[in-house]
Parts: sequence; structure tokens; C-alpha cells
Amino acid sequence: MKATNAENQGTAALLTKKAFEIDTLRAARRRYPRVAKNLIIGFRKMDSMEECNTAVTEDIGMGGFRINAAFFGNPLSANDIIEIIIKDPRRNIKPIIAIGHVAWIKEKSDNDYEIGVMLTNIARKYRKKFIQYLKAEIDLKC
Repeated sequence: MKATNAENQGTAALLTKKAFEIDTLRAARRRYPRVAKNLIIGFRKMDSMEECNTAVTEDIGMGGFRINAAFFGNPLSANDIIEIIIKDPRRNIKPIIAIGHVAWIKEKSDNDYEIGVMLTNIARKYRKKFIQYLKAEIDLKC
């Protein structure tokens, strides 16, 4: 039996609503707020001799960030531990070095992925600078 146009529209609306609810729940579970900010991220699997991949953040906070990244080889997997370099091209500050793990990964299309990363370790010498940077960004939004 073929679905009618109205049924297809109803299904699409329901899926959109569910996706919004999931995003809202995910945001509510976060310990730290996120800022919609495009920063350049360099990353690679921990202890890897590979060159760093680069991506741009969609949002970022003390607890982690979300990126879109293309891979032409072995993509990351959930729970991979990664080395991270965070740089804001609009500010003349040194990059922030951190360690994180891939919390989730979704394939959007061939070789194109959306990735959620949880920050697990920011060295003390970078942590204060990172907190100040995020607070300044949040204040600018308010």
C-alpha cells in the first residue's frame, strides 16, 4: 500500500520533531554551555604518526565540541582518543592543546562525518586561557 502525500508530510514532521527533541535533550545533559563558534581544529588519533586532520567546529564548550570532517582513509570511531589543537583564526593567541575522545560519529555522506568530541584533558597552562576565551564568547552573545 502506497503512502499518501499527507502521510509522508506527517511522517517528515514527526521525524523533525523527534530530531529536535533529541538535540534539546543532548544540550540539557551537558555540564557546560556551548557556543556556536567556528574554530579551526587539528586532530589525530592519540599516539598516531599520521598528519593532523583539520575541521571547523560547529559549536564548542568546556566539555567538548561538534565538528564536520571529511576523511579519505580511515575515519575516526566512537571512543577513539584524539590529540586536539584548537585555534581561532580571528585572534592572535597561541593554539590550545587538549585530549579528547570521540563521543559519537554520524556519517552524513560518503567520506563526510559529523563528530561529537568530549574534552577529557586540557593542560593547566591552556585551561585558564580556554575558560577566559569561552566566557568572552558567551558574553558577546548576550
